[in-house]
Amino acid sequence: VWLLASSPPTFPWYSVAARALSVESRFILLTTFASASDSSSELFIGANADMEGLSSILLNNEVLTALLGAAVALLLSMLQASAASSSGAGRPLRRHLQGPSARPGLMAAAFLASGFGGICVHAAKHAIAEGAFSVKLRRQQIPLHSEDGIVYHKSAYYGQISVGGPVAQEFEVVFDTGSGHLVLPSIMCRSDTCRNHRRYRRRASELAVDIDVDGTPVEPTQARDQITVSFGTGEVTGIFVQDQVCLGPAEPMQKPTAVAAAAPDPRATAGASLLQVDRGKFAAAVASPREEDEREGDQNPQPHEEPARPPRHGCVDMRLISATDMSEDPFGSFQFDGVLGLGLPSLSQTKEFNFLEAAAPAGAWTSLVPGAERMFAVFLAKSDDEEQSEITFGGWRSEHVKDESELAFCHVQNVEDGYWQLDVFGIKVDGQHIDFCNEGCRAIVDTGTSLLGVPSALGPELVDLLRHPAGTG
Repeated sequence: VWLLASSPPTFPWYSVAARALSVESRFILLTTFASASDSSSELFIGANADMEGLSSILLNNEVLTALLGAAVALLLSMLQASAASSSGAGRPLRRHLQGPSARPGLMAAAFLASGFGGICVHAAKHAIAEGAFSVKLRRQQIPLHSEDGIVYHKSAYYGQISVGGPVAQEFEVVFDTGSGHLVLPSIMCRSDTCRNHRRYRRRASELAVDIDVDGTPVEPTQARDQITVSFGTGEVTGIFVQDQVCLGPAEPMQKPTAVAAAAPDPRATAGASLLQVDRGKFAAAVASPREEDEREGDQNPQPHEEPARPPRHGCVDMRLISATDMSEDPFGSFQFDGVLGLGLPSLSQTKEFNFLEAAAPAGAWTSLVPGAERMFAVFLAKSDDEEQSEITFGGWRSEHVKDESELAFCHVQNVEDGYWQLDVFGIKVDGQHIDFCNEGCRAIVDTGTSLLGVPSALGPELVDLLRHPAGTG
């Protein structure tokens, strides 16, 4: 705090929070450093813990090591003073022990400061270990039709999640800012499009509950709600399930149980868009489909009470769409299995279907930046050989930011539409200004779309300006 308070006013100290989060103790250590432009810096400590939780905070390696260091330092100081007294002019050790360093109040303050330092180190370790969560992304390049001997490609970036428990099912999904639901192909979907991907088996998860759109549990033979979601170049129909969803692969001791996939069809003739057109066409009281592994004699209903779920970093209980039908375009040519929507809440049926709205408040990750739990950053590398694409929840990774550059934030427009929609103030092609957006335009940032989409009235002008003589390379 003293270093921050004595820093030059121009030094860019930003708010930083280190949080020690413990599910058992519910203890939160929050250290906030105010900006250097403020008149003072402040230190806040908040605790809400029972005795067991408090002991877990105080009796850890960092605190015990700090206290041991304080004791050793005190002992060495006393031994040094003793040696000095015995070699001096006959001054007894008693005089040193009566000095300021031997006062009980100062000794207690020294040990308290050392213990607090250990708690701070413990908090920093927890903030890093239980802080932002990153998922590595892979790039799939799908060849499109050839034109004049040139092969074009569309790209898709996808990462891994695991669903259910205690034995999780692993899936590859696109983290799609243009949609608002988690959609996975179900074992009940028997089309080639679904069979070419890993399929979600609800009965394999002891944590899963069949539900209607409002979260009401549904019996196995009971009529249930159904939804059809339209994307830019495709459509999905499915039913609702609540289950545990975790970022990243399943834990090492778990063996994935998702139904294996056949090889996807590599043929493609056009770009793909996973931009969700609307919240979906909702239909109630549809006859409940049955999983392939169900038997007519199985009359055991699923329990309505959810079993206890051990906490895990990057995990959340949420509602998802188990797809009973998926269109061939575009899902047939993709290597990934499903779509994890990162659109705004109004693009989801309810907030329980929205991944960010469900995971951030539940503490699936924390952020070193105060109030940034709902922040995520997408880094798409041009080549997997040189850099690793990834998505980070709860902040961003500084190594992906260009040196000596700063992040720029844009206001999202028409939030009620559910899209990450931004103002476009102008368009230039090769330095030449285009009049199309003189009155202002809007654009949607969609990580699930492989093309730059523009209004048809703008297309021909853009194509003409983009044409140029090709070199020998």
